[in-house]
Amino acid sequence: MTISEPVKLNNLLDMVPDIVMILNSQRQIIYCNISLLNFLGYGSQGEVIGKRPGEVLNCIHAFENEYGCGSTEFCNECGVFKAIVSSLDNKKDIQECRIIQKDTGNAFDLKVWSNPVFFSGNHFIMFSVMDISSEKRKEILEQIFFHDILNIASSIKSLMEILEYELPEQLTNYKSLIKNFTTKLLEEIKTQRQLVEAETSSLILELNKISAIEIIQGVINLVKQYDFSKNVNIQISSQAEDFIMITDVSLLGRVLTNLLKNACEVENPDGCVTIGFKVDNGFTHFWIHNISVMPRTIQLQLFQRSFSTKGKGRGIGLYSVKLLTEKYLKGKVDFISSKETGTIFNLYYPLSLEE
Repeated sequence: MTISEPVKLNNLLDMVPDIVMILNSQRQIIYCNISLLNFLGYGSQGEVIGKRPGEVLNCIHAFENEYGCGSTEFCNECGVFKAIVSSLDNKKDIQECRIIQKDTGNAFDLKVWSNPVFFSGNHFIMFSVMDISSEKRKEILEQIFFHDILNIASSIKSLMEILEYELPEQLTNYKSLIKNFTTKLLEEIKTQRQLVEAETSSLILELNKISAIEIIQGVINLVKQYDFSKNVNIQISSQAEDFIMITDVSLLGRVLTNLLKNACEVENPDGCVTIGFKVDNGFTHFWIHNISVMPRTIQLQLFQRSFSTKGKGRGIGLYSVKLLTEKYLKGKVDFISSKETGTIFNLYYPLSLEE
């Protein structure tokens, strides 16, 4: 199919949900789609044509002098201006931009794309804009939330460690309960923070040397604090062979904890879950086994972000296992579930992430 009439191109670009503009070599708008008009409340293209993007967006710096958008010191740090200048130099570019509107004071976080286009010997720029204000607000709120609530939970845990030696003997059971609750609270907060950082590619690895038995024993001790695991017999496999590895201990512990928790949750009371570890062909191998068998319909949906057999609002555990294992720990996760074998999750990692 060929598009020979400008009106057909207009119709196509009006179907695009993001803002699209075509700029000339003077950075002036010669075309915009309806998304720009709707986003900013303009009635027609005539109100936009001939203006520069900052002027249309009503940026506070676009009206500081007679030369308009792109003429102030502030514009040198503007993502919109940088992207356009790149395309005037025949380069594609992607930038982020923060704009405060004149008069209203409204603030926008924008992501912009620019591409040079040549037609009939003239230089144009295809310029598109996406409003990412909600995404940025969510990111900031998450950072504040995790920072503040982690500090509060850490303070409660520190206070309980002090009170552990001061409270009367008859409150021993309560001391143990509160200590367990604060430990689990801290772990849950750290889990969610790590998942957010992993999904946004802002997670930084902290490598340390640790033995397999040490990390497994810590995972078992943590999982045993949950009610669903109290009647489950968690055993270390007779085939386990200890080794030393260099990895991000926190992330690996998180992965193993999620898998062990899942295994204990689906196991029958007084059932048994086995966890093992050894080195296979130069790679570390961890496995977690229980006798329960997953239906095939569940197996086909494992590791999907929002899939869960435990109800609404769940489904992050196995997703994070795959994300952390494959993206950050340079490993691999697989499983087998059948009547003959039960369910076995296998994890494979390099002996050292420093290599």
